Amino acid sequence: MPILRSFLFLFGLLPAVPALAQSDRREMEALPHHLQVKVAAQDEVLLIGSGVRPAEAYLDQLKLWDSTEPVRVCFFGGDAALRIRIRDIAMQWTQVGGQVPLDFGAEPIPPDCTGRGRYQIRVGFEYRGYWSLVGRDSVNLAGQREQSMNFSKFNVAPPPSPEFDRIVLHEFGHAIGFEHEHQNILANCEGDFDWPAVYDYLKGPPNYWDVTRVDFNMRPRQVAAPAASSFDRTSIMLYTFPPEFYVNGEDAECYAPPNYVISDTDAAAMRQLYPADPAQAAALRESALLNYEAFLSDIDLTVAQRSAASLLAAELQGGGGEGWSLASDFPWDWQGVEALVLEGGDLSIQDEM
Repeated sequence: MPILRSFLFLFGLLPAVPALAQSDRREMEALPHHLQVKVAAQDEVLLIGSGVRPAEAYLDQLKLWDSTEPVRVCFFGGDAALRIRIRDIAMQWTQVGGQVPLDFGAEPIPPDCTGRGRYQIRVGFEYRGYWSLVGRDSVNLAGQREQSMNFSKFNVAPPPSPEFDRIVLHEFGHAIGFEHEHQNILANCEGDFDWPAVYDYLKGPPNYWDVTRVDFNMRPRQVAAPAASSFDRTSIMLYTFPPEFYVNGEDAECYAPPNYVISDTDAAAMRQLYPADPAQAAALRESALLNYEAFLSDIDLTVAQRSAASLLAAELQGGGGEGWSLASDFPWDWQGVEALVLEGGDLSIQDEM
Protein backbone atom coordinates (compact mmCIF):
# COMPACT_ATOMS: atom_id res chain seq x y z
CA MET A 1 0.00 0.00 0.00
CA PRO A 2 2.79 2.57 0.74
CA ILE A 3 4.27 1.85 -2.71
CA LEU A 4 0.88 2.35 -4.30
CA ARG A 5 0.42 5.62 -2.45
CA SER A 6 3.84 6.76 -3.72
CA PHE A 7 2.80 6.03 -7.28
CA LEU A 8 -0.41 7.97 -6.76
CA PHE A 9 1.60 10.91 -5.45
CA LEU A 10 3.67 10.87 -8.63
CA PHE A 11 0.48 10.62 -10.69
CA GLY A 12 -0.58 13.87 -9.06
CA LEU A 13 2.36 15.58 -10.76
CA LEU A 14 1.12 14.63 -14.22
CA PRO A 15 -0.70 17.20 -16.36
CA ALA A 16 -4.42 17.37 -15.62
CA VAL A 17 -6.79 15.66 -18.03
CA PRO A 18 -8.89 18.26 -19.88
CA ALA A 19 -12.32 18.70 -18.33
CA LEU A 20 -15.43 17.66 -20.18
CA ALA A 21 -17.58 20.33 -21.72
CA GLN A 22 -20.77 20.95 -19.76
CA SER A 23 -22.86 19.65 -22.63
CA ASP A 24 -21.09 16.26 -22.37
CA ARG A 25 -21.66 15.81 -18.65
CA ARG A 26 -24.06 13.16 -17.40
CA GLU A 27 -26.18 12.72 -14.32
CA MET A 28 -24.67 10.51 -11.63
CA GLU A 29 -26.41 7.94 -9.48
CA ALA A 30 -27.54 9.42 -6.16
CA LEU A 31 -30.40 9.14 -3.71
CA PRO A 32 -32.92 11.99 -3.85
CA HIS A 33 -32.28 14.58 -1.20
CA HIS A 34 -35.01 13.53 1.25
CA LEU A 35 -33.64 9.97 1.39
CA GLN A 36 -30.03 11.09 1.64
CA VAL A 37 -31.03 13.20 4.65
CA LYS A 38 -32.46 10.11 6.36
CA VAL A 39 -29.36 8.03 5.64
CA ALA A 40 -27.12 10.85 6.90
CA ALA A 41 -29.17 11.14 10.11
CA GLN A 42 -28.98 7.38 10.59
CA ASP A 43 -25.20 7.47 10.06
CA GLU A 44 -24.91 10.22 12.64
CA VAL A 45 -26.70 8.20 15.32
CA LEU A 46 -24.74 5.08 14.40
CA LEU A 47 -21.42 6.97 14.63
CA ILE A 48 -20.44 6.32 11.02
CA GLY A 49 -18.78 9.73 11.12
CA SER A 50 -16.64 8.69 14.07
CA GLY A 51 -13.79 7.75 11.75
CA VAL A 52 -13.79 4.16 13.04
CA ARG A 53 -14.64 2.34 9.84
CA PRO A 54 -15.32 -1.19 11.15
CA ALA A 55 -18.69 0.02 12.41
CA GLU A 56 -19.98 0.07 8.86
CA ALA A 57 -19.06 -3.54 8.15
CA TYR A 58 -21.25 -4.77 10.97
CA LEU A 59 -24.06 -2.36 10.21
CA ASP A 60 -24.22 -3.27 6.54
CA GLN A 61 -24.65 -6.88 7.63
CA LEU A 62 -27.46 -5.83 9.96
CA LYS A 63 -29.23 -4.38 6.93
CA LEU A 64 -29.32 -7.76 5.19
CA TRP A 65 -32.71 -9.33 4.66
CA ASP A 66 -33.82 -12.35 6.65
CA SER A 67 -33.30 -15.09 4.08
CA THR A 68 -36.12 -17.18 5.57
CA GLU A 69 -38.75 -14.60 4.61
CA PRO A 70 -39.74 -13.33 1.14
CA VAL A 71 -38.45 -9.95 0.02
CA ARG A 72 -41.49 -8.79 -1.91
CA VAL A 73 -41.10 -6.44 -4.88
CA CYS A 74 -43.79 -4.22 -6.39
CA PHE A 75 -44.00 -1.43 -8.96
CA PHE A 76 -45.38 2.09 -9.08
CA GLY A 77 -46.31 2.16 -12.77
CA GLY A 78 -44.66 0.45 -15.70
CA ASP A 79 -46.42 -1.85 -18.13
CA ALA A 80 -46.40 -5.64 -17.93
CA ALA A 81 -43.50 -6.10 -20.35
CA LEU A 82 -41.28 -3.66 -18.44
CA ARG A 83 -42.02 -5.21 -15.05
CA ILE A 84 -41.34 -8.70 -16.38
CA ARG A 85 -38.08 -7.59 -17.98
CA ILE A 86 -36.84 -5.98 -14.75
CA ARG A 87 -37.89 -9.05 -12.76
CA ASP A 88 -36.06 -11.47 -15.04
CA ILE A 89 -32.83 -9.47 -14.81
CA ALA A 90 -33.04 -8.90 -11.06
CA MET A 91 -33.55 -12.60 -10.43
CA GLN A 92 -30.01 -13.21 -11.68
CA TRP A 93 -28.94 -12.34 -8.12
CA THR A 94 -30.76 -15.47 -6.93
CA GLN A 95 -28.91 -17.69 -9.41
CA VAL A 96 -25.33 -17.23 -8.13
CA GLY A 97 -25.72 -19.24 -4.94
CA GLY A 98 -26.76 -18.26 -1.47
CA GLN A 99 -30.34 -17.50 -0.54
CA VAL A 100 -31.89 -14.15 -1.41
CA PRO A 101 -35.65 -14.67 -1.54
CA LEU A 102 -36.62 -11.95 -4.02
CA ASP A 103 -40.34 -12.37 -4.56
CA PHE A 104 -42.10 -10.75 -7.52
CA GLY A 105 -45.40 -12.49 -6.77
CA ALA A 106 -47.10 -15.61 -8.02
CA GLU A 107 -48.88 -13.93 -10.92
CA PRO A 108 -47.27 -13.68 -14.38
CA ILE A 109 -47.09 -9.87 -14.03
CA PRO A 110 -45.26 -8.47 -10.95
CA PRO A 111 -47.64 -6.62 -8.62
CA ASP A 112 -48.56 -2.96 -8.35
CA CYS A 113 -47.52 -1.16 -5.17
CA THR A 114 -50.93 0.44 -4.83
CA GLY A 115 -52.56 -2.94 -4.27
CA ARG A 116 -53.08 -4.68 -0.96
CA GLY A 117 -50.11 -6.19 0.84
CA ARG A 118 -46.76 -5.09 2.16
CA TYR A 119 -43.67 -4.83 -0.04
CA GLN A 120 -40.04 -4.55 0.94
CA ILE A 121 -38.72 -3.18 -2.39
CA ARG A 122 -40.87 -0.64 -4.21
CA VAL A 123 -39.76 0.22 -7.75
CA GLY A 124 -40.78 3.39 -9.56
CA PHE A 125 -39.79 5.55 -12.52
CA GLU A 126 -40.65 9.15 -11.70
CA TYR A 127 -37.63 10.56 -9.86
CA ARG A 128 -34.42 11.72 -11.52
CA GLY A 129 -31.66 9.19 -12.03
CA TYR A 130 -31.18 5.59 -10.99
CA TRP A 131 -30.89 4.72 -7.29
CA SER A 132 -31.89 2.38 -4.49
CA LEU A 133 -31.78 2.32 -0.74
CA VAL A 134 -29.41 -0.31 0.68
CA GLY A 135 -30.89 -3.52 2.08
CA ARG A 136 -33.38 -3.09 4.91
CA ASP A 137 -33.12 0.69 4.63
CA SER A 138 -35.83 0.12 2.01
CA VAL A 139 -38.32 -0.49 4.84
CA ASN A 140 -36.53 1.31 7.66
CA LEU A 141 -36.16 4.67 5.92
CA ALA A 142 -39.02 4.73 3.43
CA GLY A 143 -42.76 4.29 3.87
CA GLN A 144 -44.95 1.84 1.99
CA ARG A 145 -46.30 4.58 -0.28
CA GLU A 146 -42.78 5.69 -1.19
CA GLN A 147 -40.32 4.39 -3.76
CA SER A 148 -37.24 2.63 -2.44
CA MET A 149 -35.75 2.22 -5.95
CA ASN A 150 -35.91 4.33 -9.10
CA PHE A 151 -35.27 3.80 -12.80
CA SER A 152 -35.74 7.21 -14.38
CA LYS A 153 -37.95 7.14 -17.47
CA PHE A 154 -37.59 3.39 -18.01
CA ASN A 155 -41.36 3.45 -18.51
CA VAL A 156 -41.17 5.91 -21.41
CA ALA A 157 -37.65 5.72 -22.89
CA PRO A 158 -35.63 2.80 -21.47
CA PRO A 159 -31.94 2.57 -22.34
CA PRO A 160 -30.90 -0.22 -24.73
CA SER A 161 -29.30 -3.46 -23.63
CA PRO A 162 -26.82 -4.15 -22.15
CA GLU A 163 -27.05 -0.80 -20.32
CA PHE A 164 -30.61 -1.62 -19.21
CA ASP A 165 -29.39 -4.90 -17.67
CA ARG A 166 -26.41 -3.23 -15.98
CA ILE A 167 -28.55 -0.61 -14.27
CA VAL A 168 -31.12 -3.14 -13.02
CA LEU A 169 -28.47 -5.51 -11.66
CA HIS A 170 -26.63 -2.61 -10.00
CA GLU A 171 -29.70 -1.17 -8.26
CA PHE A 172 -30.96 -4.55 -7.09
CA GLY A 173 -27.44 -5.15 -5.76
CA HIS A 174 -28.00 -2.13 -3.51
CA ALA A 175 -31.47 -3.37 -2.57
CA ILE A 176 -30.10 -6.67 -1.28
CA GLY A 177 -27.37 -4.96 0.72
CA PHE A 178 -24.35 -4.05 -1.40
CA GLU A 179 -22.70 -0.62 -1.35
CA HIS A 180 -20.73 1.00 -4.18
CA GLU A 181 -17.42 -0.67 -4.95
CA HIS A 182 -15.64 2.66 -5.46
CA GLN A 183 -16.49 3.42 -1.79
CA ASN A 184 -14.90 0.17 -0.63
CA ILE A 185 -12.18 1.21 1.84
CA LEU A 186 -10.08 -1.79 0.81
CA ALA A 187 -9.59 0.07 -2.46
CA ASN A 188 -7.63 3.28 -2.82
CA CYS A 189 -10.13 5.09 -4.99
CA GLU A 190 -10.05 8.08 -2.65
CA GLY A 191 -6.38 8.48 -3.53
CA ASP A 192 -7.04 7.81 -7.21
CA PHE A 193 -9.62 10.56 -7.64
CA ASP A 194 -8.64 14.04 -8.80
CA TRP A 195 -10.83 15.68 -6.17
CA PRO A 196 -10.80 19.24 -7.55
CA ALA A 197 -11.96 17.81 -10.90
CA VAL A 198 -14.60 15.64 -9.21
CA TYR A 199 -16.02 18.57 -7.23
CA ASP A 200 -15.96 20.82 -10.29
CA TYR A 201 -17.75 18.25 -12.45
CA LEU A 202 -20.45 17.39 -9.92
CA LYS A 203 -21.22 20.96 -8.85
CA GLY A 204 -22.21 21.78 -12.42
CA PRO A 205 -25.11 20.63 -14.60
CA PRO A 206 -26.91 18.28 -14.60
CA ASN A 207 -26.01 17.23 -11.02
CA TYR A 208 -25.55 20.49 -9.07
CA TRP A 209 -24.15 18.66 -6.04
CA ASP A 210 -22.76 20.51 -3.05
CA VAL A 211 -19.66 19.31 -1.19
CA THR A 212 -21.71 17.26 1.30
CA ARG A 213 -23.44 15.34 -1.45
CA VAL A 214 -20.19 14.70 -3.30
CA ASP A 215 -18.57 13.34 -0.16
CA PHE A 216 -21.63 11.19 0.66
CA ASN A 217 -21.55 9.54 -2.76
CA MET A 218 -17.81 9.47 -3.47
CA ARG A 219 -15.80 9.12 -0.25
CA PRO A 220 -15.22 5.68 1.33
CA ARG A 221 -18.25 4.41 3.23
CA GLN A 222 -17.96 0.68 3.60
CA VAL A 223 -15.88 -2.26 4.60
CA ALA A 224 -16.20 -4.82 1.83
CA ALA A 225 -18.29 -7.94 2.23
CA PRO A 226 -16.34 -10.71 4.01
CA ALA A 227 -15.76 -12.62 0.76
CA ALA A 228 -13.95 -9.65 -0.77
CA SER A 229 -10.33 -9.11 0.17
CA SER A 230 -9.55 -6.30 -2.24
CA PHE A 231 -11.02 -3.91 -4.77
CA ASP A 232 -12.96 -5.62 -7.58
CA ARG A 233 -12.73 -3.75 -10.90
CA THR A 234 -15.23 -6.18 -12.44
CA SER A 235 -17.96 -5.74 -9.82
CA ILE A 236 -21.44 -4.83 -11.02
CA MET A 237 -21.41 -2.44 -8.04
CA LEU A 238 -18.56 -0.38 -9.48
CA TYR A 239 -19.88 2.83 -10.94
CA THR A 240 -18.10 3.98 -14.11
CA PHE A 241 -16.93 7.57 -13.86
CA PRO A 242 -15.40 9.69 -16.64
CA PRO A 243 -11.62 9.30 -16.95
CA GLU A 244 -11.41 12.99 -15.98
CA PHE A 245 -12.33 11.98 -12.41
CA TYR A 246 -8.96 10.29 -11.99
CA VAL A 247 -5.48 11.74 -11.61
CA ASN A 248 -4.18 9.18 -14.09
CA GLY A 249 -7.26 8.92 -16.31
CA GLU A 250 -8.07 5.46 -17.68
CA ASP A 251 -4.81 4.10 -16.25
CA ALA A 252 -5.98 4.71 -12.69
CA GLU A 253 -6.34 1.65 -10.47
CA CYS A 254 -10.02 2.37 -9.80
CA TYR A 255 -11.07 3.32 -13.30
CA ALA A 256 -13.06 0.68 -15.16
CA PRO A 257 -15.30 0.62 -18.22
CA PRO A 258 -18.90 -0.41 -17.56
CA ASN A 259 -19.45 -3.87 -16.07
CA TYR A 260 -22.56 -5.65 -17.31
CA VAL A 261 -22.65 -8.89 -15.30
CA ILE A 262 -22.41 -10.04 -11.69
CA SER A 263 -18.72 -10.67 -11.06
CA ASP A 264 -17.22 -13.75 -9.44
CA THR A 265 -16.44 -11.66 -6.35
CA ASP A 266 -20.01 -10.33 -6.25
CA ALA A 267 -21.26 -13.93 -6.39
CA ALA A 268 -18.85 -15.06 -3.65
CA ALA A 269 -20.00 -12.20 -1.42
CA MET A 270 -23.62 -13.17 -2.05
CA ARG A 271 -22.98 -16.75 -0.97
CA GLN A 272 -21.24 -15.56 2.19
CA LEU A 273 -23.73 -12.85 3.17
CA TYR A 274 -26.81 -14.95 2.31
CA PRO A 275 -25.83 -18.54 3.15
CA ALA A 276 -28.33 -21.16 2.06
CA ASP A 277 -28.37 -22.62 5.58
CA PRO A 278 -30.87 -20.53 7.66
CA ALA A 279 -28.91 -21.24 10.85
CA GLN A 280 -25.75 -19.82 9.30
CA ALA A 281 -27.66 -16.76 8.10
CA ALA A 282 -29.08 -16.15 11.59
CA ALA A 283 -25.63 -16.58 13.13
CA LEU A 284 -24.16 -14.02 10.73
CA ARG A 285 -26.78 -11.45 11.67
CA GLU A 286 -26.35 -12.13 15.40
CA SER A 287 -22.57 -11.85 15.07
CA ALA A 288 -22.90 -8.50 13.28
CA LEU A 289 -24.91 -7.06 16.16
CA LEU A 290 -22.51 -8.43 18.78
CA ASN A 291 -19.55 -7.01 16.87
CA TYR A 292 -21.19 -3.60 16.69
CA GLU A 293 -21.89 -3.66 20.43
CA ALA A 294 -18.22 -4.50 21.01
CA PHE A 295 -17.25 -1.57 18.78
CA LEU A 296 -19.42 0.77 20.89
CA SER A 297 -17.81 -0.42 24.10
CA ASP A 298 -14.32 0.34 22.74
CA ILE A 299 -14.84 4.00 21.92
CA ASP A 300 -15.42 7.02 24.14
CA LEU A 301 -19.15 7.78 24.16
CA THR A 302 -21.71 9.33 26.44
CA VAL A 303 -24.34 7.03 27.89
CA ALA A 304 -26.93 8.68 25.65
CA GLN A 305 -24.83 8.18 22.50
CA ARG A 306 -24.15 4.54 23.25
CA SER A 307 -27.80 3.86 24.08
CA ALA A 308 -29.12 5.53 20.91
CA ALA A 309 -26.60 3.76 18.67
CA SER A 310 -27.25 0.37 20.26
CA LEU A 311 -31.03 0.75 19.97
CA LEU A 312 -30.91 1.85 16.36
CA ALA A 313 -28.50 -0.95 15.40
CA ALA A 314 -30.93 -3.51 16.82
CA GLU A 315 -33.86 -1.87 15.04
CA LEU A 316 -32.05 -2.08 11.69
CA GLN A 317 -32.52 -5.84 11.84
CA GLY A 318 -36.02 -6.04 13.19
CA GLY A 319 -37.76 -2.82 12.17
CA GLY A 320 -40.02 -2.08 9.27
CA GLY A 321 -43.14 -3.69 10.70
CA GLU A 322 -46.60 -2.88 9.35
CA GLY A 323 -47.20 0.84 9.58
CA TRP A 324 -43.75 1.45 11.07
CA SER A 325 -40.47 2.87 9.84
CA LEU A 326 -37.38 4.37 11.41
CA ALA A 327 -38.11 7.50 9.39
CA SER A 328 -41.16 8.36 11.47
CA ASP A 329 -40.97 6.31 14.69
CA PHE A 330 -37.36 6.47 15.85
CA PRO A 331 -36.68 9.35 18.31
CA TRP A 332 -34.28 11.19 16.03
CA ASP A 333 -32.14 14.09 17.16
CA TRP A 334 -32.29 16.21 14.01
CA GLN A 335 -29.91 18.92 15.28
CA GLY A 336 -27.46 19.75 12.51
CA VAL A 337 -29.39 17.66 9.97
CA GLU A 338 -31.82 19.17 7.49
CA ALA A 339 -35.18 17.67 8.49
CA LEU A 340 -37.02 17.18 5.23
CA VAL A 341 -38.73 13.98 6.36
CA LEU A 342 -42.50 14.32 6.35
CA GLU A 343 -44.94 12.35 8.49
CA GLY A 344 -44.80 8.69 7.53
CA GLY A 345 -41.64 9.10 5.49
CA ASP A 346 -43.39 10.25 2.33
CA LEU A 347 -42.42 13.14 0.08
CA SER A 348 -44.10 14.34 -3.06
CA ILE A 349 -42.24 13.41 -6.22
CA GLN A 350 -42.69 16.95 -7.44
CA ASP A 351 -40.49 18.17 -4.55
CA GLU A 352 -37.58 16.36 -6.14
CA MET A 353 -38.00 17.09 -9.86
